[in-house]
Amino acid sequence: MLRYVARRCLTAVIMMILSSVIIFGVLRLLPGDPVIARLAGAKDINPAAIEALKTQMGLDRPLVDQYLTWVTGAVHGDFGNSYFSQYAVSELINQRIGPTVELAVASLIVAVVVALAFSLIPLIRDSRWLARGVTGYTVFGLSAPSFLIGIIVLLFFGNALHWIPRMTFEPLSVNPGRNLSMLIAPAVTLGVACSAPLINYLRASLRDVQDAAYVTTAFGGGIRRRRVIVGHVTPNAVLPALTSLGITVGGLLGGVVEVEYVFGWPGLGSEIVSAVNTRDYAVIQSIVLLAAMVYVVTSLIVDLLYLVLDPRLRVQRVVKPA
Repeated sequence: MLRYVARRCLTAVIMMILSSVIIFGVLRLLPGDPVIARLAGAKDINPAAIEALKTQMGLDRPLVDQYLTWVTGAVHGDFGNSYFSQYAVSELINQRIGPTVELAVASLIVAVVVALAFSLIPLIRDSRWLARGVTGYTVFGLSAPSFLIGIIVLLFFGNALHWIPRMTFEPLSVNPGRNLSMLIAPAVTLGVACSAPLINYLRASLRDVQDAAYVTTAFGGGIRRRRVIVGHVTPNAVLPALTSLGITVGGLLGGVVEVEYVFGWPGLGSEIVSAVNTRDYAVIQSIVLLAAMVYVVTSLIVDLLYLVLDPRLRVQRVVKPA
């Protein structure tokens, strides 16, 4: 067991190193120059001023030197300074990460509740119409991007029904009521987008467990359907669905970028959109690396949870040849 944990932790470290190399390299291959973006409004630019600005940003150094400086600082919590605003990237992240975490947690709660309800209710009621409705919902959630769902929510619930309040964002610690009222729409939007893959995976797992012999025996023994589904089928079906939940948690930051931009939520998503427009490599690569770290750490936690929740994985038997 300890060997498995050590191997998974080593794999996670290697994945983070590879992710940092890919993130750094891909950004340098994209068209655009942060120096030109910063001086876009200037006229009659002196080439010497451009070179001086490159030196100030550290962009005149070799790429390997730039990468090692960035990674070494990131390990110590120093992501450098923004090319555009000259603020410390770590400070910008600290200012924006609170609303992003708040939106991600609320969306995850919505996704889990919706996934459990939409997966279990048709099974408990044994209703084909409910099952078809859930299938249609799942297809829509899997095919529609989160920003499209957000636009639909804004048009229908905001413009048509006027259920979405239009007010300035205030932190949860300052004004909880206003904060939560603004959180509902983006959380539901991202929750709907994240619940679809969870439903798809959980329903497949429920079908597999429902065909097991012990479930058939329980039905044959006269136990009520609801009790069998809730007490026997669901606990055994949820464990395989942990993988899908881990993928969903890891991919939340990707959906947060789109949803925050649509609803004007002041989190990391809005910050990275602004950074992309200004070619601010320091901010982009740091936020993307943070998202990659969340994904890798979540996958590691899910794998280790399997060892805790499933005793069969902790049993190692060595069969020696006779």
